Amino acid sequence: MITVAETGKKRVRLSRVARREMTLDHAAAIGAEEGVSSVTMEAAGRSMSASNSPRYACFPTITELLRALLDREYRRLRTGMINRVSATLTALFAISPSVSR
Repeated sequence: MITVAETGKKRVRLSRVARREMTLDHAAAIGAEEGVSSVTMEAAGRSMSASNSPRYACFPTITELLRALLDREYRRLRTGMINRVSATLTALFAISPSVSR
């Protein structure tokens, strides 16, 4: 992930929703690269080049951050599975139109 410090761009104030999603994105990347035990508020902040206040405003504790990350990833997984099953069924019915729905 590219950080503000690497690009040299001026910092932008993000909305709470955008800041929350960015924090989750960086936490997910840290977890994938280094393992879930490496996901800390400080590590997410370093990865984002952000101060502590905005992160703690979205996630007061590491438990809340990890819970939100788990919820988001489960939701993405379920959505992806539903989309794949739907596409498969659509393809099957297109091949065999005589199959009743």
